[in-house]
Amino acid sequence: MQKLRMKVGLSMQMGKKYGVNFGSTGFTLIEMIITLVLITIFATIAIPSYRGIMQSMRVSALSNDFIAALAFARAEAVKRNNYVSICPAADSTFSTCGTSSSWANGWIVFVDVNNNGIIASSSNILKTHDALIAGSTIVTTLNYVEYNRSGFLGSTAGSLTLTVPGCTGNSAVLITLSITGWASVTQTACTMA
Repeated sequence: MQKLRMKVGLSMQMGKKYGVNFGSTGFTLIEMIITLVLITIFATIAIPSYRGIMQSMRVSALSNDFIAALAFARAEAVKRNNYVSICPAADSTFSTCGTSSSWANGWIVFVDVNNNGIIASSSNILKTHDALIAGSTIVTTLNYVEYNRSGFLGSTAGSLTLTVPGCTGNSAVLITLSITGWASVTQTACTMA
């Protein structure tokens, strides 16, 4: 123990002799500058990746909401033994269907008692989805999607392309509806609506 104290004491004395203070704490200016440069480099790399992740999460959430509405409509058609349709909302009142260009207003799932894609009564409305966030789009030629009593499409097969603001590369989602009622989801190139 005595030898250990002696060695520590000698090194402290040598440090004072040569201008090195072993007991000091803190950062030197050079250490702080190097740390700031490293933080800047890591942030420059991470921020674009973060934007891509956020965009991917937004389009996934949007496509999941739409796929859930399709699955709900299909299940309700079979359960109720009646036609059930999904149409774009004409406006924020969710009382009438819009056109194929108004899916961004949200959508309405309803019992289609007349098999024509038109809401006969407000009591036929089963579920609604609020308007999409600004800049999000659903591009399609379909005015509505209709499921028959067997869970098959009563309307024609088609596809919908979903995008969110800032879409780049292959970040859009393409939902393809087959005549059997199944929906498949694939990534596709972003397009301007």
